[in-house]
Amino acid sequence: MNAPQTPNPEREKKKGGRPPKPEKERKTRLIKAYITEERYAKFKHLSKEIGHSISYIVSELCEEGKVVAAIPKELFKYFRDVSGMANNVNQMAKRLNSFGENALGNEFESMHQDLLSLLKTAEKYIKK
Repeated sequence: MNAPQTPNPEREKKKGGRPPKPEKERKTRLIKAYITEERYAKFKHLSKEIGHSISYIVSELCEEGKVVAAIPKELFKYFRDVSGMANNVNQMAKRLNSFGENALGNEFESMHQDLLSLLKTAEKYIKK
């Protein structure tokens, strides 16, 4: 039977998790500010619209002078679909090179139409 191992005091235990940020990048100061209900409502609306917290929005406005919206979750689905279709197009191109033009039939045209449809939908999200 194996005897249980005793911990090695020289061996440092790994903490795990995310590594700490460098000192200069840490946000350590809190600023409190009173604003009107109207301005708060605008921040709240903007927060929901772009997918970031009010705190993040105020911080970005102070540091950068502008706020960039988060990529909508729905758009990630389209990126995944387009990526899958690109993979299929590559496979079809391989087949075309191996067996000739008639090897695919209507497969290529169907894939082309699906890809165009997805790109149009993604374009709508990007223009918002």
